[in-house]
Amino acid sequence: MQTPFEDFLGNAPIVHMLESLCAHPGQAYLFQGPDGIGKRFAAHSFAAKILQLDFTDQLSAHPDFCVLEREEGAREIKIKQTRELVTRMSMTSARGGFKVAMITEADRLNEESANALLKSVEEPSGGSVFIFTSEQPDRLPATLRSRLATVLFSPVPIAQMKDVFDAEYIQASRGCPGIASRLQADPETWKNRKREAIALIDSLSKQPLGQELGEIERLSKRLQSEEDAELAWRAILVELMRVAPEHLSQDPEALSRIGRGLTRAWNMIGSSLSPHLALEWMAVEPYISDKVSLPALLHPRYL
Repeated sequence: MQTPFEDFLGNAPIVHMLESLCAHPGQAYLFQGPDGIGKRFAAHSFAAKILQLDFTDQLSAHPDFCVLEREEGAREIKIKQTRELVTRMSMTSARGGFKVAMITEADRLNEESANALLKSVEEPSGGSVFIFTSEQPDRLPATLRSRLATVLFSPVPIAQMKDVFDAEYIQASRGCPGIASRLQADPETWKNRKREAIALIDSLSKQPLGQELGEIERLSKRLQSEEDAELAWRAILVELMRVAPEHLSQDPEALSRIGRGLTRAWNMIGSSLSPHLALEWMAVEPYISDKVSLPALLHPRYL
């Protein structure tokens, strides 16, 4: 079994701060940072320390700990689940201490769920601690986000990862130990994603428009067929952003155009617009007259 914060890699100042807060925690926190940075690991460790547990494995059986997350196959955290959590957190502590709720992927809360949690965070019952985790905190309502103490996790330096992971996985992980661990455990998936990203970059920079659009269409269909399309889009866009500078180092104009397109696509993830739209505009942009301006929905101020 794993003791709280054991083997946590990187972000040592955050770990020290959380350990110092365990005896007298605040009422609500927002752990934010990229996928694989260790937010959930830290949240479990923090919860275990608050509840005075020796091991994080004991959390699942603790009556004063509860988790709110998306149901399998769902795109968002639904109000029914949230109301159940709110009810549990309003009860008296089963063991006379703190009660801890962990809300994972908080950016997936729908509007009703976010509003229900806002009331609980604003007026918590005695001893309640809420820990939210999110990769895209800007998708949380400002009213809720403003009431959470932000804990920002940063990419881990290569020097701290080199004794744990192979160099190629460290480079691909962009400073996120969780991603490096996944890649090292399943290198074939990563190699396939890398090959797909390189092929798409080559197509976007060298092929006729019709072929570019065809490749984008095929990619979009594959990603949308995944069980979690949003996570699939994030994974491939991260890889595209990683390989583009290397493969387009001799073509700065193409790198600039494709970089802008990938950024717009990234900002569309989770919105009502598909990243597919941003990639298509990236492909057709060079062929459009200077008199045609960027569509408003693709303008940076709307993303």
